[in-house]
Amino acid sequence: MPEERQKEYHRHQRRFSFLPAGLLIGLGVGLLVGYPASGVLMGLGAGFIASAFLPLAEAETPGGRFSVVRWGWVVAGIILILIGVWLAYSPRIAWPYLIGILLILVGVWSLLRAFLGRG
Repeated sequence: MPEERQKEYHRHQRRFSFLPAGLLIGLGVGLLVGYPASGVLMGLGAGFIASAFLPLAEAETPGGRFSVVRWGWVVAGIILILIGVWLAYSPRIAWPYLIGILLILVGVWSLLRAFLGRG
């Protein structure tokens, strides 16, 4: 049984290694092209998407493989990538307000999920 727990621990660690890797790669690319904030957001979004699809690659049964994908992470990743692209091409005055509104909405959504028992 301890061997099974160790496998689960390593699988969990491998999934979440995509997030800091995406951040660092995105920051590096962003610095090279002159948009570090956009690069960080796009890298984080790509990390979320990769983390969501990792269970699909590790699934042992071919039937129902898409049920193991964490679709909420995919949506979050897509939103972060779109925000990153938008930051690179938007006027500098409007984006802090829209990002602030988005963060407030995500925070409220997280609280609702936690208190409604779905988190």
